[in-house]
Amino acid sequence: LLAENVELTEGIFRMLIRKRGPAHTRVVVHGELPPDLKARTTHLLPIEGVLLLQSIPLLAHATAEQLWNLSAMFKPVSFKSGEEVLSPGGEASMLIVLSGSLHSQPDTGEPQTADSGDLVGMYETLSGTPFAATVTASADGLALKCGRADILDALADNTDLLQGIFSGLLHARE
Repeated sequence: LLAENVELTEGIFRMLIRKRGPAHTRVVVHGELPPDLKARTTHLLPIEGVLLLQSIPLLAHATAEQLWNLSAMFKPVSFKSGEEVLSPGGEASMLIVLSGSLHSQPDTGEPQTADSGDLVGMYETLSGTPFAATVTASADGLALKCGRADILDALADNTDLLQGIFSGLLHARE
């Protein structure tokens, strides 16, 4: 039922995410690049994309095949210092910062910084809510980006992965 109903899926994501507090306070989810990837952020091999996704707590229990399919959806995007990378009100996308630094200034709340290994826009992307922050590059860098539609398509095609993310949100500690 969830796989066939995007609105229901997003509604459950919104409920689980709201339970954790205001979304604007969590634009950036801090993570860490696996040590062997820190030196190779300019060109990742497909298997390295899998390792990178595996380091995201919500995907920690995903299978290798699920991670492989997800990693194919993330596309490299470069950014220059001062460039606006994500805008308020726009459709959210997930960004995994490989190098450089991003500054998130929410409409309300404290600014946040995303450095290598951090994830930007996860909660907005999963819940289908408009992005509520301006994300600007504070240093030149590279990120992997995946849009909301691609993520939801992947989850619709894989109910085990969808259930794993729901479980991760339900049991995650911040």
